[in-house]
Amino acid sequence: MFVFYLFIVLFFILYSFKDFKKSFLTYSAVSIIFNAAMALKYSPPAISCQLVISLFFVISFYFQRRKYYNNEICFFKIPFILCSLSLFISSIITLFVIGGLSGLTSFIQKSIILYAIIYIFFRVCQSLDDIKYFCKVLIFLFAIIFIYGLYEYLTKTNPILDVIMSYMPIEYAEDKLYLSDLENLRDGRSRCQSLFSISILYGIMSVLFCFFLIYLRSLHIIKIRKITYILLLVFSLFGCYACNSKTPLVALPILVIPLLLKNKILLFLDILICIILWSSPDIALDFIGNFIDIRAFDVNDSSVEGSSLYLRLIQLQASIELWLRAPVLGNGLRSTAMFADKGYDVFGAESVWFRLMIEQGLLGIISYIYLIKSFIIASLKTYNLKIQLLFFTIGFFIICTITDINYSMFFMSFIILYKLDGIKSEFSKQNVIRKF
Repeated sequence: MFVFYLFIVLFFILYSFKDFKKSFLTYSAVSIIFNAAMALKYSPPAISCQLVISLFFVISFYFQRRKYYNNEICFFKIPFILCSLSLFISSIITLFVIGGLSGLTSFIQKSIILYAIIYIFFRVCQSLDDIKYFCKVLIFLFAIIFIYGLYEYLTKTNPILDVIMSYMPIEYAEDKLYLSDLENLRDGRSRCQSLFSISILYGIMSVLFCFFLIYLRSLHIIKIRKITYILLLVFSLFGCYACNSKTPLVALPILVIPLLLKNKILLFLDILICIILWSSPDIALDFIGNFIDIRAFDVNDSSVEGSSLYLRLIQLQASIELWLRAPVLGNGLRSTAMFADKGYDVFGAESVWFRLMIEQGLLGIISYIYLIKSFIIASLKTYNLKIQLLFFTIGFFIICTITDINYSMFFMSFIILYKLDGIKSEFSKQNVIRKF
């Protein structure tokens, strides 16, 4: 398996010498299905394929950065710097207070794999041709994800992830990876994950892709065949169902608002359905129970593991207590796992806010709020997708409030739609000038 992973790394490196831009954009799309088990070295400090490829692109971009600079302002540059600075300070705290290099390695991985790569994505993805190429790769990738997800749902097997997991030493896999989630039944149903490392990611990525595709097609710049468009939307919703997770369903009512605002009939039907369900709680609970385990919303029911509301409240209480120990700079990166080992009820600290409070303190919280603010402001500055991007942002960060996940898909989707909105606005201005 090492040879296969090495081949993946070499493929993107060698391809970049021929065409840096296409190699990078291809990797950017495909990277959403990479996971920590795909590594060249497992023992600490681990060296994942994603880290090696990302580091290569960061270094390569640095030496040719002048080619990609233009007058376009990167609206999230300062928030990214602040978030990276907060991570760095927390990693230093880990080094001197807790001991070990785990904090520094976490800082390096997150700052490179997420913040640096997304910044480079913003700079590299400049022309309409660049955007079209990335969208084609992403759509093709999700077609594969959905087909494999259907196979997993029908066969109750996931041979690809099983093989990936089998080559990772078990001592390094424990409490770090959540592969092959089919055995974790919820409400009598297995939890599919397709090519993602955890089932909840399959659902969240499917939902994000669904609305990205809807907004992409609404701009009428990139052509998508109607049958392809419909099938992808259907499989996106199927992925949301097959993952058997509550979080994507929580975000759906928020993400769908822009669509309902444009169609009065759908908005009326949505309100009517909500009134019927709210006026008859028993019907509502029976309906919701067909999709998710409603015990998870019962504060008094602790029978549901980790993701129940009851245990989330316990996590919140423990997170606040640990935050007050070091309220400004936090207790250091990876300290959450240390506190969990010592018996504190933080469990997996599933909300991004829990981990921020514990590990990065007030500085981390402020940086994160500034990050959210930058995307909201950028949404409001667009012309054609103002409401869509606003609720896309709100919906995603509500997901993060429930479960801290990979951000790459959201950032890339937002950037593509943001840039396309600008391109369409320029087209409109040029047409107006020509008329005069």
